[in-house]
Amino acid sequence: MFVNLTDGTITRWINMDVVIQMRFDDDKHQTELFLLREHAGPVFVNETPEEIRTLMDIELERLSRAANWNSGGPLGGPNGRRQ
Repeated sequence: MFVNLTDGTITRWINMDVVIQMRFDDDKHQTELFLLREHAGPVFVNETPEEIRTLMDIELERLSRAANWNSGGPLGGPNGRRQ
C-alpha cells in the first residue's frame, strides 16, 4: 500500500509495505521511516506516526471499497448484481 507523504517540500509516495519501523524525531519534528530494502537509508517525513497510521487507514478503506465494488459485493458494481 502506498501513502503520499511529505519530506520538506517534496511530496512522494511511500510503499508502507516495506516500512519496518517508524520513529518520531523530536529534534527534527519529523518521523524517521526505516525501510526493508537493500541499501535503503532512513527516510524522514513531516507527518507524525499517528498521521501516517490515519492515512494508512484511509487508504485501506479506499482499497477495501474498490475491491468490494469490483467483486460485485453488497453495493453491486460493474460486474455485480444488485439484490
